[in-house]
Amino acid sequence: MQKTRTALIEIATTVHQRAPRAKLVFVDYATVLPATGTCPARLPFSEAQMAKGRSVAAALSRITSEAAEATKSLLVKASDLTVAHDICAAETWIARWGISANLFGKAVFHPTEPSMRAVADAVVARFQ
Repeated sequence: MQKTRTALIEIATTVHQRAPRAKLVFVDYATVLPATGTCPARLPFSEAQMAKGRSVAAALSRITSEAAEATKSLLVKASDLTVAHDICAAETWIARWGISANLFGKAVFHPTEPSMRAVADAVVARFQ
């Protein structure tokens, strides 16, 4: 994760150097997993797998926030905007695009249109 943090800071620093008046907005990822529990009908992962996913999501959110702060950039926390709409929620804003045959492997998720609208509205609001 340190490489990701460093890369985000380097990108933002370069943008600020090349376009000093630009406003750079970092956006973290939508909340995919619920804070606790599982939903086997939608996502056949164990509690341990869910915990690992939550840990990765928290780390990515943290480093995105750190990079924004370190580079005096703006931040929109999609993770906060979508917290009530995770993959297990009654009104989910996350689409599951597939899970590999190996359940310890990869699962592919993507925010849905309502999620992206909420994030876009929050980005626009940062400029008003």
